[in-house]
Amino acid sequence: MWDVIIVGAGAAGMSAGMYTSRRALSTLILSTDLGGQAAMTDWIENYPGVVGKTHGVAIMGNFRKQYEEFGGKMRFEEVKKIEKAGDDFNVITPQSEEQARAVILAFGLSPCELKVPGEERLKGKGVTYCATCDGPLYNGKVVGVVGSISEALDAAEYLSKICPKVYLFPQRDKLLGSAVLNEKVKGIANIEIVWNKKITEVAGEDKAKSVKWADIATNEVGETPLEGLFVEIGYIAKTDWVKDFVELDAKRQIKVDKENRTNVPGVYAAGDITDVDYKQVVVSAGEGAKAALEVYKYLQVKAGKPGVLTPDWGGV
Repeated sequence: MWDVIIVGAGAAGMSAGMYTSRRALSTLILSTDLGGQAAMTDWIENYPGVVGKTHGVAIMGNFRKQYEEFGGKMRFEEVKKIEKAGDDFNVITPQSEEQARAVILAFGLSPCELKVPGEERLKGKGVTYCATCDGPLYNGKVVGVVGSISEALDAAEYLSKICPKVYLFPQRDKLLGSAVLNEKVKGIANIEIVWNKKITEVAGEDKAKSVKWADIATNEVGETPLEGLFVEIGYIAKTDWVKDFVELDAKRQIKVDKENRTNVPGVYAAGDITDVDYKQVVVSAGEGAKAALEVYKYLQVKAGKPGVLTPDWGGV
C-alpha cells in the first residue's frame, strides 16, 4: 500500500512527488512519459532559477533526479482506471494493480493538433503549441499562427512585438475572440490575416520553412514561407477514463478547489488537467506542490493526527 500514487510525470506530477517524498510519504508516480508538454519544448527560459535557455527535457530530467533522491519511485505505465476500495484506492494499469491511501491526478492537457503532413516530424523544429513558452526563440523571424480563438489572437498580438511578420491563419472567415481583441489584432500592421485558408501541410526538412494551404471556398492552393508555426487551436483534456470518477467542467478539465481537492475525498489534482488558469510549467509545479502538501495534511487527519503543516525547509 502506497501513501500516495501520482498519475503523470510532468511539472505538476514531479513537483508533487518531490513534496510527498520529502514528507516521508511512500510515493509512486505512474506515467506514460517523463516531462509532459514541458519535455516537448525545445528551450525554456522563463523558469525561475534556471538561467539561460535550457531544454525542457533537461529540466524535467532534473525534476526526476530530485524526486528519486528523496526516495520516490516511478514506473512508465498507463493508468486505465481508479477504483474506490473503502477509504483507499486501487490504481489499475495493464501491467499492475496498486493500492494507495491518496491519489494525485496530474497527467496534463494535450494541445489540439492540425493532423497534417509534416506537423509531427517538425515538432520542436519550427512547429510549436505555446507562444508564451517558445515565442522568444523566434525573435526576429517570420512566423505563422493557426487559430481563430482568443489564445491564437493573443499569440499573434504577442509575436507581433518580436517578429517582423506574423501570418494569422484563422482557417475560417472570421475571428472568434472578443470584439476588442479581434479589432486590436486586425489593426496591427505586421499581422497579416490569411482568411479562409486551411493548412494542409507543414513543409521543411530539418526545420519548418513554409505552410501549404487550400482555400476553403475555391480549393485554390498556395504556400506561405515562414520559420515558425504556432498552433493555437485549443487543448484537449483526455479525461474520458476519469469522467465517472471525478467531476469535470465543460472543457472536460478536472474541477478542483483552492486546496486542489476534487469532489472525491482523498483524490487531488494539479497542473494543466485542472480548471486552474495559466498553463505554464512554473504554475504547474506550484500547483503540484500545493496538492502534495494537502495530501500530507489529509493523511495526517485520517490517521488521527493534527492536520498542521510545519515548514519543510529545515528545523530551527
